[in-house]
Amino acid sequence: MKTLTGKDDARILRCLHSGPKTCKEVADALGLSYPRTTQLLEALARKQVIHSPRCALSAQGRTVNLWALRPSETDSA
Repeated sequence: MKTLTGKDDARILRCLHSGPKTCKEVADALGLSYPRTTQLLEALARKQVIHSPRCALSAQGRTVNLWALRPSETDSA
């Protein structure tokens, strides 16, 4: 299971490389279920690899997290 999770993590990081995305956008782009994508995004956030610097409004008017890669220390130098 760890190998599959590692592959999915890498796919998510590549997906977020082009900019912040919602969980639904990531799930749709990678062909993963919404619950699985939520689980992976939250795990990556706990590891401090990604973060949600801001929110957007859904079509229903609810706020949704926009997930993004954390800037590396070398980016700020």
